[in-house]
Amino acid sequence: MRIRRGVYLPAAAISAGAPRWETARKITQARAVSLSVFKSSDFPPVLTAEAALALHDLTSWLETTDIEYLRPGAPWRGNVKKLPAIVCNGTTVAAVAERRVPSSSITETTKEVAGILTPPLWAIGVDSARLLHPMAGVVAMSSVLSRLTDFDMYRQRQSRDREKKLRTKILAYIDSLPPFQMSRQTRKIVEIADSGMDTPGEGYVLWLLHCIVRDAENGYFATGSGTAGATHIFTQFEIRANGSRYFADMAIPAHRVIIEFDGGEKVSTRHGQYEFLKRQDDLRMAGWSMIRINIFQLKDPLGLADNLRVQLRDCGVPVVPLSGLLWKKIPQYLLSEERRH
Repeated sequence: MRIRRGVYLPAAAISAGAPRWETARKITQARAVSLSVFKSSDFPPVLTAEAALALHDLTSWLETTDIEYLRPGAPWRGNVKKLPAIVCNGTTVAAVAERRVPSSSITETTKEVAGILTPPLWAIGVDSARLLHPMAGVVAMSSVLSRLTDFDMYRQRQSRDREKKLRTKILAYIDSLPPFQMSRQTRKIVEIADSGMDTPGEGYVLWLLHCIVRDAENGYFATGSGTAGATHIFTQFEIRANGSRYFADMAIPAHRVIIEFDGGEKVSTRHGQYEFLKRQDDLRMAGWSMIRINIFQLKDPLGLADNLRVQLRDCGVPVVPLSGLLWKKIPQYLLSEERRH
């Protein structure tokens, strides 16, 4: 398979029965690694953002990511190259852009992964927060936190302690730097990103909640120094009901509201359907209100925001119009099923 001119990936590298996401991940990894072939060794490229996450086998919002890189010390040439679509075993992996990022990394430290340089994983997360759309930045930074803290929802206290220490160190590092473009937004994304994010869809919903809930804060990272009356949002929130132990995708305990993202896998079998209904009944009987969001609603962010505002307001949660550091209209390419998870 031709990755780019002069670079090919053996067909056997991707099995015929590989799922779409795996095919896209391997093609992205090949595109990323091939970057080093055509760049001067005097100023080697430093891969970052979503493509760098793919090299670490980490989830990002886009399944088929652009190839973004830094070139410390090299003269600036702002050219953008298009890498063509690739057909592999009947799966079409979309064309993407390859571009040099017009700024430096927040750290000069690099490490080699699969033959190409990248920043440390925590810095890839911060680069994603400052370079990507805020929603995609929340998904990326959450993936990084989950990996670096070895998140385990059944051992949340230990996991959250590790997460808080790591987040505190990252924020302190950001605060030690001279102000940079989008620094306030970047800091906010690091504050709300969450190691308990299980899927990109959950990351999308978490981002949107922080855009419409008044004075929203990450419940696990609330320090008491925030706005008086802040609304705390938790992920993987443990609830015991009717003798069972459940973990809510997102919860606002002060208003006994649960927000669940249904990607479809929860009800894909008869047993799954039974467990789904039992869980819902148990939680409602325990006094929790349920707001359910399905994957198809993600295509319409404005409509979903309106729907969420109505349901949250009915549950007593204070809401506001779409606003704040994190709000930015989602471009269509991020919503296209051709490239996203």
